[in-house]
Order: sequence, then structure tokens, then C-alpha cells
Amino acid sequence: MEKQKTNREIMVAHIEACDASGMSVTNYCKEHRLPKSKYYYWQKRLNSSKPVNSFKQIAPVQNHNFSSAPVVINFPNGVQVAFNGSVNPQVLKELICYI
Repeated sequence: MEKQKTNREIMVAHIEACDASGMSVTNYCKEHRLPKSKYYYWQKRLNSSKPVNSFKQIAPVQNHNFSSAPVVINFPNGVQVAFNGSVNPQVLKELICYI
């Protein structure tokens, strides 16, 4: 006899499937006949139970010439973050929105 899935397991599967589909939450919920309010409730509930990512300490580079870096972010406190090579747009967005 097969065990029935819990609401948590069902919603985890929906949230993962929605993320992987590339669809908007609105379209995904319509297609799967799922109330958006339920989707967002579970998304918030599941995200609040995830462990918070910890910061990784990095050593600062003193007197670096950032003029050669393709992307440089200057924070209000004087900190500069430079990226050489390819930049992950999501990481860049999170850094900019952190300001």
C-alpha cells in the first residue's frame, strides 16, 4: 500500500516544479488549479524553515587597480567589489539590492 503524500510534500513538489518550469506563479497555479494564496503561504512557510546562508569570509585586496575589472560595485561605506570574468546576474542583483 502506497503512503499518501502530506500537504508539505505536495507543496514542496509544486514550488520546485514552478521554479523549474520558468512559468509565472500565476500561470502555474492556473494550470494546476492551485490557489495562489496557498502557493505563497507554503512558499513563505517553507522558506522560513530553511537555514540561513552563512557568509564566507574573504580577504580584502589592498590598493587594487579596479579600472581593469568589467564590473565594479562601490558601496556607500567605501567598500568596492570587483568582478573579473563572467558575473552571475543573480548574484549581482542581490549585491545591488543589498545597498
